[in-house]
Amino acid sequence: MNSKLLLVAGIALASACAQSGGTTTFPGIVQVCDKSIDCPTAGVATAAGELLVEGDVESDGNLNIAGTSTLTGNVTASGTLAVTGATTLTGALTANGGVTPSPVYTITFNEGASKGLMNMQSDGTAYDSTAAVLNYVYYGQYVLGANMIVDAGATVPAADAEGLDITAGNVTENDHVSYFGGILGASGRPFVVGTDAAFKFCATVKFHDVTGSDAFYCGFRSANPVTVAVASYTEYCSIGHISGNIGTQDQANGADDCGSDTWADDATKTICTLMSAAGVCTYTVEGAAPSSPGAETIADGTLVIPFCQLLHDADGADDTWLTSWAVTYQ
Repeated sequence: MNSKLLLVAGIALASACAQSGGTTTFPGIVQVCDKSIDCPTAGVATAAGELLVEGDVESDGNLNIAGTSTLTGNVTASGTLAVTGATTLTGALTANGGVTPSPVYTITFNEGASKGLMNMQSDGTAYDSTAAVLNYVYYGQYVLGANMIVDAGATVPAADAEGLDITAGNVTENDHVSYFGGILGASGRPFVVGTDAAFKFCATVKFHDVTGSDAFYCGFRSANPVTVAVASYTEYCSIGHISGNIGTQDQANGADDCGSDTWADDATKTICTLMSAAGVCTYTVEGAAPSSPGAETIADGTLVIPFCQLLHDADGADDTWLTSWAVTYQ
């Protein structure tokens, strides 16, 4: 093999490739030669840094990339292709096995009035705010499920300069809406407690009048059908507020007022629910832990999805905006 074809950490030139049946570990940047030149095709290759490929990649074994990969050729993997960093692929990807979708995505509601937004029912007909009807909110390339649990005021989400207004329309007391991802065609997939690494869901939200909401919570719940009461989910943990008093709500403790933490009118806050690989729930508000959150651990093997649920008060929420919805690994 030509010694100029393999560069490790930008310093040393490797003079040979590992023989078949072994494992080759490259701690830095790896430049892989074109497949027309004699390169290894068996065994397992592990790149801990960046993998830059200008030709084609063929693997008879497993290819694991822990850094960033940029592929301008084609990728054919007979074994497992595992990438934990970002991947840019401008060629073709041939997968003889299955491709598992990622649960990770971020929606930033910044397109402005009526831009990038489309609302409809699951059958493609017009959005229907009747209670118990499943709707979808399409925003750019992303999709959220939207279910009006109780609706007397014909609430339909709308986009404006502030973000996604989830209280647009004629809001009345006890109107109740839930937004979710991960199932039923919405973006992402469920996380699996005990299988996925630690993950989190952060929602950035603005309330024009916080007293207009009896309760608002965002977090993770089991992949059950949408229900009127958050407490009816089999497993859940979430953070939000009740009429401006910030608190957590989870299966073990119910609603828990987090001491003196409050949410003022017209304030924008980012609230996050974090879950460890073992299912332990923790929370942040604007990056800091709330003063007295409830303690909750979700059972191993549970499929959980991100959700936000809003219950209106008598005067309506007078505009509640989602400005971002971010589902990521920690």
